[in-house]
Amino acid sequence: MWPFKKKEFTLDQLGLTAEEKREVGDFFSSYTTPDGRYIGREAQSIAVLSGLVACALWNFAEEKITAADFDYQAIHREALIDKAINAVRKAYSINPLPIYLYDLANYLELNGKTLAADQTLEAFLQAQAEYEPQPHDEIFLHNRDIEAALADAKQKLSG
Repeated sequence: MWPFKKKEFTLDQLGLTAEEKREVGDFFSSYTTPDGRYIGREAQSIAVLSGLVACALWNFAEEKITAADFDYQAIHREALIDKAINAVRKAYSINPLPIYLYDLANYLELNGKTLAADQTLEAFLQAQAEYEPQPHDEIFLHNRDIEAALADAKQKLSG
């Protein structure tokens, strides 16, 4: 008998809101491999599970930003952007892909927090320069244009 308990991965450890947990659950249920297997329901390493949760939170953030684009009442728009900011911060804390910092900077800029946005863009450029891809990262980065994000960040900081 092994004297140590196996470390389990649960959403409760991550401080997610009920809305974020629901999004993560929906994401896990729908994320499939090309051969139709549900990745979120199979045994995975902690790194892959963390990456999936972070990706789900990023997806949640993007949905909130899209909703904010269509809600012209300032109070609703700001609340939606704040949800996106919090979700992408959690995504980065769970799986520190530099691209999440780029997204965070853009969300902060949308909320009028230009100084914080610029600082986050600088952090993105530094983190991306130091970034060493992990074997599973391509799952979460395959649809992201890192080069375009780098160019955009440099342009925003120089202007």
